[in-house]
Amino acid sequence: MNPPNLTLVSPIEHVQLYSDQLWDVYESFKNYNTRVDIIDIPSLVFGRQAMPEHPFMHDTLHPNGEGYRAIADALVDRITGKTKDEAISQSFAQETPVNKTIAILREEKLYNGVPYEPGAGSAFSGATIAPQTVQAVARLNGYYKIKTWLGEKWINPLGGILEITPASEGETLQLTENTFLLDNPYAVNSGREGGLFLTPQQVKVLGRWKGYVYWDEGEYYRIQTWLGPKWINLKYSFPGSVEPTTETIEVSGVTDLNKYPWPDSYELGKIAPQKVTAFEMADGWYHIHSWAGDAWIKK
Repeated sequence: MNPPNLTLVSPIEHVQLYSDQLWDVYESFKNYNTRVDIIDIPSLVFGRQAMPEHPFMHDTLHPNGEGYRAIADALVDRITGKTKDEAISQSFAQETPVNKTIAILREEKLYNGVPYEPGAGSAFSGATIAPQTVQAVARLNGYYKIKTWLGEKWINPLGGILEITPASEGETLQLTENTFLLDNPYAVNSGREGGLFLTPQQVKVLGRWKGYVYWDEGEYYRIQTWLGPKWINLKYSFPGSVEPTTETIEVSGVTDLNKYPWPDSYELGKIAPQKVTAFEMADGWYHIHSWAGDAWIKK
């Protein structure tokens, strides 16, 4: 279930084998104990067939927001005693009103109706919507009804969405350091060929996203830029105290070579234990020349 633009993951041709191995483990627990209730989440939510890209998966191992919601729905249905068929039937039949501001992360098709509904026919409107913030007014399974210039339309956000908090009127944010510009909050590891930074300045805030409950990265801000709406997180800023140095660093273990001076930046490679000479330093980070090019290491 690898997004096609994801790098450094297992080859997609191995995913089905991996999925089958997990399935065998699940099967081995059937009828293990009457007090143990086994729920087949893969078949109930994600399906048994491994796909190159799945609307419920963020990467090879982790569901996205919709995936976690689908798992939660499956657990609730199991606890309340509904059968799988009843759960699927009800979830596909009930349109739920919502009032949410969502950020679309990739170009999506606009539908006149949800394609699998009886009588929907060819529901594709012929139009698409670019990444932007929209107002969602209803939800039906993984589809959202949103307000568009064509009226209310449906999207099936294969590229993912984020439920964001709209900014207040005239809200701004003062940047005090050079801050990395993101296409979306999942693009933190981008920058293999370099990235764009905003110099210290005041920016207009369009909305914010706090991340998932298991993330601890501070808020992401959707801001207006000369390139259109983009995202920033103050965590991904250059330290303000970058200073030249000629210090020799003793690398005691295999160490990541980071493109930028923060832990989850793009990784250029690794170096084995050795002595290296830094030419810049900032807050415990050292900028060195390496076999992979100039990189930052954490002492």
